Amino acid sequence: MALLLFIAALVDMPQHLVDVGGVSSMGMLTVAQLALAVGGLIAVGAYPKPLVHRMIPYGLFMGWVGLSVFWAPPQTAGVQNGVVYALFGVALLLSGTLAASEPRRMYEVIRRGVGWIDRITLTTIVVGLVTLGLPMADETRWFVGARSVAILALLPLSWHLAHWSQVPRAGVKAWLWLSAILLSLSRTALAAGLLCVLLATLARLRFSPRAFAVRVPVVLVTLAVVGALFTYVTPLRNRLTTGDVGFEVGGVDINVSGRARMWAVVTESATTSPVIGQGLGSSQRAVVDELDDIDHPHNDYLRLWHDLGAIGLLLFVGSLTMWLGMLCARWTSAERRADPLAPMKLAATLSLLGLLIVAITDNAIIYPFVMGPLGVMVGAGLGAPVTGAAVPGASTFLRPT
Repeated sequence: MALLLFIAALVDMPQHLVDVGGVSSMGMLTVAQLALAVGGLIAVGAYPKPLVHRMIPYGLFMGWVGLSVFWAPPQTAGVQNGVVYALFGVALLLSGTLAASEPRRMYEVIRRGVGWIDRITLTTIVVGLVTLGLPMADETRWFVGARSVAILALLPLSWHLAHWSQVPRAGVKAWLWLSAILLSLSRTALAAGLLCVLLATLARLRFSPRAFAVRVPVVLVTLAVVGALFTYVTPLRNRLTTGDVGFEVGGVDINVSGRARMWAVVTESATTSPVIGQGLGSSQRAVVDELDDIDHPHNDYLRLWHDLGAIGLLLFVGSLTMWLGMLCARWTSAERRADPLAPMKLAATLSLLGLLIVAITDNAIIYPFVMGPLGVMVGAGLGAPVTGAAVPGASTFLRPT
């Protein structure tokens, strides 16, 4: 578990280190992570029945992924996508199993892992900003992909927001990650991040009106600053409102960065096999065949529909939305019982919500550095017991992050 979080801190840096037979170093690293996670599952041996029941829809999804290879054998990219789907599920089951028996230890693993991401990834961003500036073009990187950083950032952002009321220093780290998302120029990730901030603030209104009153001015100032930056900083404003204008919201043109073309291509191709799909990675081939300079659909829901049909799409989305509802209910129950594990459940809720949002315009579900740690966080949230009395001493358990 700790290794998945540490590797996530590298984001996509390992992507082009080695390429063997069309398999990137990131692909090989993902296979190694999956093998280690499977080894952990085998070593554990027994799994909590409630957690296994919660995993059934995703298990059916993985079964469908396996069946799809019989009518549409995948190429290398498709196999790598399937490995990431498996890594997410295995990490979730292993994390949930460990959290069910040793919740405090699992909490510490995630806390330390998020700390590694804070130190390594934020340092990489600072160095990238100093040496390369803002990622104004696709070829400009912070030694890692700016959009990749923005999607990964939703995980530590959610963790720190969940701890803000108990650990004031976590609030500072949350704003650092929100700033990183803003500077990445990823609009969907920024929208998801701001929504997480608002929801975390509203959560305090329900359970701690005093903490809510303290947070509101900070949130309002943050929204005002973000609005001012998009209004008066030309690169940020142009990123949002000029170029490939695909939508209009409230009289404001929205730049979709060519996604409308990709989505049209994938949608048209998907209709040729809308129920069972055309196999793992087929959406990427469809985009490349029509648009030589683009190799991903930049919409994970269209990806799932094209690759695995309506059946695969419904199983995947159904699993994640079901877990989102469960996590929200478990967090609410934990807060009512003054469970010191409540922030871990809130962090999992916000992280999963963030993924469901960025999947609309990005390729998050095939990023192992996102799905691996997300599986760890969601699994811990689903597996950890909801009982305040079982883990006493919140002030000593919730150490600074």
